[in-house]
Amino acid sequence: LTGLPNRLSLMNRLRQQIAQPAPGCLLFCDLDDFKRINDNFGHSQGDAILCQLAQRITSAIGHHCFFARLAGDEFILLLPGYSLKQAHDVAEVIRLAMAAPFEIDGHQLFINASVGISLFPSDALSAEQLLRNADSALFKAKSAGREGYALYTEELTAHAQYRIEVASDLRRA
Repeated sequence: LTGLPNRLSLMNRLRQQIAQPAPGCLLFCDLDDFKRINDNFGHSQGDAILCQLAQRITSAIGHHCFFARLAGDEFILLLPGYSLKQAHDVAEVIRLAMAAPFEIDGHQLFINASVGISLFPSDALSAEQLLRNADSALFKAKSAGREGYALYTEELTAHAQYRIEVASDLRRA
């Protein structure tokens, strides 16, 4: 749909990158309240937004990183050799790329994105864990008010496990 690599390509690239000794960053981007667009304008219009988004971010970041669509309105940027400071700069570039309105059927829509950041190899030694960690950071960014970004910390994993245990205990009770 977007012309970006898909989940399979992403996972292959992540595994290759993690096998390298060089550090880097992974940014997990998710559109805020995208369901509202699909519900109000239809999925074909939502798809048009996703295509516009892919073009904007590709133009804004250039070809210095691997940019893929994970699923739905979830996108991943793999930044090999980038520092945490550079990852923050890329997150800001994404935020600025999202600032201009998106056009749908004569309507101007403003859409925001939240971003979770995880580092490799310090945060994870597998592609799957790196994605989970970035997703935890994304959840933190969304919980903090959306349209922002957050860095993965080990406390996020402990907190997520605690939430799962409490939910399970409540269902058993």
